[in-house]
Amino acid sequence: SEGHADIVLIAPATANTIGKLASGIDDTPVTTVAATAIGSRILVMIAPAMHEPLYDHPIVQENISRLKKIGVEFIEPEVSEGKAKIASTENIVRSIIARFSTSQSRDLEGRRVLVTAGPTIEHIDPVRVVTNRSSGKMGVAIAEEVASRGADTTLILGPGTVNPPSAIKTIRVESTSELLEAVLGELKSSTPDLVFAAGAPTDYRPVMVAPKKIKTREKPQINLELRATPKILEEIRRASPKTFLVAFKTEHKVSNEELIDEAFKIIHEKNADLVAANDVGLEGVGFQADTNELYVVDGRKKVVHIPLAEKREVARQLVDLAVKRMRD
Repeated sequence: SEGHADIVLIAPATANTIGKLASGIDDTPVTTVAATAIGSRILVMIAPAMHEPLYDHPIVQENISRLKKIGVEFIEPEVSEGKAKIASTENIVRSIIARFSTSQSRDLEGRRVLVTAGPTIEHIDPVRVVTNRSSGKMGVAIAEEVASRGADTTLILGPGTVNPPSAIKTIRVESTSELLEAVLGELKSSTPDLVFAAGAPTDYRPVMVAPKKIKTREKPQINLELRATPKILEEIRRASPKTFLVAFKTEHKVSNEELIDEAFKIIHEKNADLVAANDVGLEGVGFQADTNELYVVDGRKKVVHIPLAEKREVARQLVDLAVKRMRD
């Protein structure tokens, strides 16, 4: 409404500003606005930026904890080169969108949801890898959507090209074995109600990994022997047979009928509840795209088409379907 803010964002916020806010000091325009917002029960979000030793200082961390206890939310900095750098603009915007989603539904309140996203990598030598072109954007969009609906959300993220909001619990992995270990750890710690297996683990790994970088002048030609990596879907179902499982299937330049048939095979082979299939050979549906198009199949071979749209909108429709099927 006029004259009222829904959120106050401080970006960047120094250790000095954080300390003043934690102590109730409002001697600058920034601290006065923030203190007034806190007292008016308006959400304050802070994106810290400072040198890493300052960020790690026990008093600074204590001040952050004090502010969190009174409802202030933090967008975690990106720590590198000895600095706690302000989160990227994209990450800040994503955090705010996740906090104030356009979706009014809280239909996942009290539910626990696990999402996997992004690729995995398997080393050939210390600098070369076998991987795929997955960006992780679809899985991150799903994690944002379920979190906005009230779910206790955990995201297991491979080395893609997108960063999730800091408010979402995120476990970073690289290899398929690390992905499997993280998934099983989450399944054992607290059985999720819903799993979106949107990650794209590499299907094969080298049987032998060179301990040092392979020199091309010494070996102008090499032969790679590859072995299949663990099947994550099978392990999820074995560890948590009652969890509602949404699997994903990617094909390249096939007919819609072939795409749906391949998705249906996953239903039976992996005992998934829903399979979301896409054809990355189509324009706007590729790995790095910001848009996606899905055909979602269930055990009765009922198909729901989610037309090409921004991945967050596709995520919303997919989560709608999953929630509805969980209730059926």
